[in-house]
Amino acid sequence: MVPEVRGWPELEIGFKSAEVVVFPVSRHVLVYGANCRVKATNTTRKRIAAHNTFTMLTADEEVYSHVPDFCWLDETGAYQTNWKLFSKERFMQGSSAETEKP
Repeated sequence: MVPEVRGWPELEIGFKSAEVVVFPVSRHVLVYGANCRVKATNTTRKRIAAHNTFTMLTADEEVYSHVPDFCWLDETGAYQTNWKLFSKERFMQGSSAETEKP
């Protein structure tokens, strides 16, 4: 049986109403949850970089890494470790260009 964690029903906030829940447990463990079945996958550096990219795109202010070669994917999907190259604006330009395609 899966425990149910509710937020505020009138606001539809909380784990029950979320499509995806990302919960960092520690520096080495991350728990993902989704409202549908998800096939288990192997962890690779590219998957870690994709998650780091998602974290950077959705962060309000700052993302901390204890290592200087923090990995992420640029707007073309290329693996990067130089955080100074990251540009949220380039991602937004790329996503708006894709939605404008016929």
